[in-house]
Amino acid sequence: LDAHLNLANALLLLGRIDEVLSQTSEALKLNSNAAAAHYISGCAYVRKGQFEEAVQSLQIAKQIDHTINAVSYQLGRAHQGLGQWQLAASEFEEVVQFDPGHPSAYYNLSQTYLRLDRREDAEQMLEKHQEVVAKNPLSSDPSVTEKCIYTEAIAPFLLEQPEKVGIEVKFVDATQSMLGANASAYSGPVGLLDVGHDDQLDLLLREKDQGFKLLMQQQGIFTSQGFPVPELPGATYHQCLIGDLQHQGSMRSGQQEDAILISDQGTQVFQISPNGMMSDSSLFARLAPLRAHQGRLTDFDITGKLDLIALNSTNRSLLFYRNEGTFSFRPEATQTNLPPGLSGVIDFLFEDWDGDDLPDLFVALESQPARLYLKQRGAPMKLAAACADWPQADAFAVGDLNNDLRMDVAFLTADDIRIQTQGAEAPVVLPLNGLHPSSLEMMDYDNDGWLDLLAFGGDAFRVWRNRGLEGFADVSESLGLNQLQMGDVQQIQKGDLDGDCDSDWILTLADQSIRILRNEGGNANTLMKVRMEGSRSNPSGIGVKLEVTTGGLRLMRTLHQLPFEIGLGKRTKADSIDPHWSDTITQVDYEIESCSSLVVFELEMPTGSCPYLYGWDGEQFRFITDLLGAAPLGLPVAEGVYIPADTEEIVWIGNESLFPPKDGHHVLQITEELREVLYLDEAKMMLVDHPVGTEVHSTSKLVPRPPFPEHKLRTFGHALPVASAERSDGKDVTAALRHIDSKMLSPVALQAPQLRGLAEPYSVELDFGHVDGEQPWALVMTGWLHFGGGMANMGASHHPELGFPFPTLEIRDANGAWQPVDITVGAPAGKTKTIIADLAGKLPTGKLHLKLSMAFEIHWDRIQLMQAVGEDNTQIHVVQPSHTDLHWRGFSPYEDLPWTQPLTPDYEQVHFSPNWLITPSGWCTRYGEVDDLIAKRDDALLLMNGGDELTLKFDSAQMPPRKSSMQREFFLMTSGWDKDADFHVAKGWTVGPLPWHGMNDQDYGNEPRPKQLNDEWIQSYNTRWIGEMTLRKNRRGKE
Repeated sequence: LDAHLNLANALLLLGRIDEVLSQTSEALKLNSNAAAAHYISGCAYVRKGQFEEAVQSLQIAKQIDHTINAVSYQLGRAHQGLGQWQLAASEFEEVVQFDPGHPSAYYNLSQTYLRLDRREDAEQMLEKHQEVVAKNPLSSDPSVTEKCIYTEAIAPFLLEQPEKVGIEVKFVDATQSMLGANASAYSGPVGLLDVGHDDQLDLLLREKDQGFKLLMQQQGIFTSQGFPVPELPGATYHQCLIGDLQHQGSMRSGQQEDAILISDQGTQVFQISPNGMMSDSSLFARLAPLRAHQGRLTDFDITGKLDLIALNSTNRSLLFYRNEGTFSFRPEATQTNLPPGLSGVIDFLFEDWDGDDLPDLFVALESQPARLYLKQRGAPMKLAAACADWPQADAFAVGDLNNDLRMDVAFLTADDIRIQTQGAEAPVVLPLNGLHPSSLEMMDYDNDGWLDLLAFGGDAFRVWRNRGLEGFADVSESLGLNQLQMGDVQQIQKGDLDGDCDSDWILTLADQSIRILRNEGGNANTLMKVRMEGSRSNPSGIGVKLEVTTGGLRLMRTLHQLPFEIGLGKRTKADSIDPHWSDTITQVDYEIESCSSLVVFELEMPTGSCPYLYGWDGEQFRFITDLLGAAPLGLPVAEGVYIPADTEEIVWIGNESLFPPKDGHHVLQITEELREVLYLDEAKMMLVDHPVGTEVHSTSKLVPRPPFPEHKLRTFGHALPVASAERSDGKDVTAALRHIDSKMLSPVALQAPQLRGLAEPYSVELDFGHVDGEQPWALVMTGWLHFGGGMANMGASHHPELGFPFPTLEIRDANGAWQPVDITVGAPAGKTKTIIADLAGKLPTGKLHLKLSMAFEIHWDRIQLMQAVGEDNTQIHVVQPSHTDLHWRGFSPYEDLPWTQPLTPDYEQVHFSPNWLITPSGWCTRYGEVDDLIAKRDDALLLMNGGDELTLKFDSAQMPPRKSSMQREFFLMTSGWDKDADFHVAKGWTVGPLPWHGMNDQDYGNEPRPKQLNDEWIQSYNTRWIGEMTLRKNRRGKE
């Protein structure tokens, strides 16, 4: 990185602009958060006159750290070039504020003022410029005004290199000592797993004349457990895949690995219990007919489940078997997203090549060069330009060989091994000297933190140690491999089989016999063992990358098969461990102790949902609720089917005690704290005075389909609490539902965590006693809904057994039978809200029993009947904000609350960096006053991105006085949309296309924007560029 930046600066001084941009591009591939690379790019674009690109680069540099004055100056010049005179003036004003002696800012400010028709100010700035120049003559060299901390030469970061010779390691044959006298009866393929999660690896093997058996380990000795499962008659087995195919526990429990056995006579699927019992579930899994040569488990459709991609035994094409989440797989012929017409495949694997945390596809082909297909958001896989010069290969291996946090690839060709590292112009070539191996793997046999190369099969079994900048050295002889005479090795798996903290090898030979090679000496370096437990990602964490920093060593490793073991060299502590889950990047600090496993849980951290609303409560900004949860943009419920957006909402803010004025204003904060964009069209406060003893509630709610409710406020009285309430499991929940007190009626059980927002179907029976059916009753319910998002929605769409999740209402008739009530109950649109189910004219007089059933994760705080009362005595005043301000704020952490309470952000704390990689990219609303954008519903939209905050102040002096017989409530009315960057959301990775009222929700991203819309506001307001990669902002620049 530093070398690229130094060269870019040198080239900038020489005026070789295109070469500058080439170097900064390489630097940003290594670190998208490198402010210097963005700044130097911006300077180069200014010199080229490409001012839009300059603004994009320079705004990103300023977002990372806004204290660098040269950035503001160059940004001002870029705005000048685009004719954005007010924005340019703001930048130049900031420059002269902090540097009154700047050589050029006054002159540029004077010219900008002239364009703004501020002639007197322009003359003053020109005089200031002349004063500065009189003391320091003006230079025509552009580097003078470009100079700053970002143009200084950098002492390159020196990545800690491995020892040239390394520790002494030997591999010895331990087959007999570990497997006992019956060792020769065991054969592959081998499955490695930790059945009891006791940090002891167990084996799944075949035993002659018995079938498949589990061999449980005790201190390095394996003994048979349970009953064998028969093998397929006459089958040649190729592979054993291990992974949790159907997570059945909570987030931190219930993970249990299953096994898939691939052969030329069919596929077997075994379920394995925690006590080591194994059962054949092949027919139920619907994989029994599959005859394949190879398979990979991967969450290819990004739904938190492990799908199976198999290599067809006949034409060697790729087959996609979608995991339906019920321990069954469905073959997909059309909606696969795999490259069409791909056959003659020799080898394939999935790995993230371009750093976007998506599984890209590597394939080796018969008589053709190897290929790389990049997985894309919202588009088919794309053939990568990177593979244009790749060779024809019999096999390959992918991993971070040079520890630059990018994946590299090694190809096994007929004559040599060719190593292509990202950013290198030419491959590194390791000659095979006449050997003809058939397979290639990357493993760190000596735990030094550098991946080594193993070539095996045929007449070869060779190991090259990775010595970093010193290159690769053949260490086969020193490892003792030459004396072992292994024969034709077909597969190698690694794992610490004897608990001594180094990775041993299990070899499957051509005749399917097993050899175990014990690693002796590797534990002189540190081994970190990791067990991933996904909650939104697949439960085994397969395909998840782990970014590790320890001292001067940094590395990226991907979990492709269990176990997950990572060498750290001499370090005994990892400074940071950042797992790249499907949706988030989190950080774990961990001290490695006594060779035990680090269990990395995927914490529940929402990345998309809704913007948050806070109100001043007299002491602090209180979290109120979220907004526009019923107005998602491009959010699917199934393949190609999107949730229709209800773009209006009215939410309760509070009463006078909860929402007092602050310095003469009632103050609200709307924040965008997730990986999403808020498109806000209108925001107004509704001040409501109503008689004491009544309640006012909004009709807004989430409904399954249009027509949407008319959004208004209604007044209710004569409350009738439940006399008794019983949940479907028999629990008495009467007390929980009588008052709004955070004592909740919650689901009996939740679905698997990958199906976030869904519960096992449950109901509550409500006894209201005697009811006069002639009265205008409504069911008034306060609660909150846990939103699932695109991943959960798409995952649920693959579960054929999941029913309708929305609440439905039934009434008990005179015969005691339950009859449906013909209403749309709806659900709270996100965090705590009150909804209304109008029952006027639908209830008989007499004893009333209702049953509310649902399969959403909804937590109810209060449910009661209330009568609608006349609206004549309720006074509603609509209040426009007297002041608006859009600005950067950051991201709130969440309070530690029980699962029955909504995830609540803590406004008093703020972080500058979120836990995700991708941010919706595009032009957003510039910071500052935005009154015109939210004054009325007119499709002129305020665009807020992650970390933005909108302050709304309402002048308290302009509000009418309240009569003593009335009580006052405050509501917020909003209109707009929200779109998050979930993989499945249509156009979720970009700010555009902009929505408009009346658009077709099902055709978002394809429907042309109407020409009759007045879009003049876009050029004036949408001038703030947000790049695709999430930035880590400089704290110094934001305090």
